[in-house]
Amino acid sequence: MADNRQQFALREDGEEASVFRGNTPRQAALKAARRLDPAKTEEEAMTSSERIRLREHGTIKIHVYEAWAWQEITTQDDPEWLGDSVTRANVEKVRVETVTKAEDEFEYNRISPLLSDQPIKITQDKCDNCGSSLEGGFKIAVGVRDVPDPPIVRHSRYYYECDSCDEEVVAEKEYLPSKGRYGANLLAQAVLFRYEYRIPYRKVSNLFEQLYGCSISEAGVLQLCERMATTARSEYEDIQKRIQSADVLFADETPHLVDGSKSWLWVFTTDNRTFYAFRDSRGSEVLEDVLGDAFTGVIVCDGHRSYPAYHSWLQRCWTHLLRGTDKLSDNDTEAWSIYNRLFEIFEGLKAFLQTDPTPVQRLVVQSNAREELRRLARTEVQSEDANDVLTMLENGIGHWLTFVVHPDVEPTNNTAEAILREPIAMRRIIRTLQNQKGMRLHETFLSLIKTWKQQGANPYTELQRLARNV
Repeated sequence: MADNRQQFALREDGEEASVFRGNTPRQAALKAARRLDPAKTEEEAMTSSERIRLREHGTIKIHVYEAWAWQEITTQDDPEWLGDSVTRANVEKVRVETVTKAEDEFEYNRISPLLSDQPIKITQDKCDNCGSSLEGGFKIAVGVRDVPDPPIVRHSRYYYECDSCDEEVVAEKEYLPSKGRYGANLLAQAVLFRYEYRIPYRKVSNLFEQLYGCSISEAGVLQLCERMATTARSEYEDIQKRIQSADVLFADETPHLVDGSKSWLWVFTTDNRTFYAFRDSRGSEVLEDVLGDAFTGVIVCDGHRSYPAYHSWLQRCWTHLLRGTDKLSDNDTEAWSIYNRLFEIFEGLKAFLQTDPTPVQRLVVQSNAREELRRLARTEVQSEDANDVLTMLENGIGHWLTFVVHPDVEPTNNTAEAILREPIAMRRIIRTLQNQKGMRLHETFLSLIKTWKQQGANPYTELQRLARNV
């Protein structure tokens, strides 16, 4: 029997992504309302209601409803397939609007229902084991999520010539790329596969062919990423500006080959932003270029000379100071004596900070600890390993104890080292970047993806947002 119910397209952000059927607009609105995030009770749901807009197929009417949904325990009157709970919904009509857009511009045959009216029944007539007829049985509702087949959405882009100024005007739409024939999802996934999941361009090309039947060459995938980088660069530069005003900044660097020559990948990170930058140098000029000449925060770093050459307020990493015990001979009593005393001082300082000391107490303890470190650094030793650790201690004598007086500063640079693990893992895969373009892509997307994660955002969703502006 033919389905004579009307179709009502749900309008969201100017688009019509799903359709609901009903004998009346209210029936369709109730179905659409069930897609909302349900509250715990109807009373709570009514206080957080949302407005939905349904366009009636075949007309220029838009039915506007206030809608709310809530979760409710099922009763004996409800169908068994609903399970233990069900999403209830209610709507209240607000008004009816009209639109003037021509009906033939809406391609309803491309719209799939978001919700089905009834579950798909999975039944069987005969036993797999003996072939006997099966009767009765019980039902269990199972929700199955699947990845939809990728559609090819055709757009007719209009070109105009202005009668007033003879300028050619090309019609634009927010979600439609300004050039090329690949949509926002494909652009976003090209970057996601490459820079989040470390998949080489060649294999990304293969993935698009296998998953979507979309033929894009290895060079084509690279071009998609380059187009995305052009749009993403402004957000990358914004991250740089934000870290320049950080109170506490973790910094580190690691070598990376570019076109066969050694470059350096620098990382600067806070609790909610990370900035990667490729530079030819490991010197202090990189810090001045990235952070500017007016940085006033604390830099947590290793012992490389570029940091004190740029800035005076540092926190040297205690992990670097203490890690020499890993390869220390058991017979080197001089070195072990030095390391054991350093461990005692470090553990004592951490225990002191657990007592929630006052600022004055922090200053006193810092002063006493600094004197103890100076006395230790003057120890006369014969052991080469002992001499090495004492030299490191002496060179950073003014920067080991910043964390004692600054509550937000950590005594180690483990944070920056951990954030460098991702690009180091990629370095093992790609070995060398080919050129400046590769450096630009690398630093841009590594920075954005890491920052989005730190801020609790979904990198794929954010990449889709960028792709709509490509």
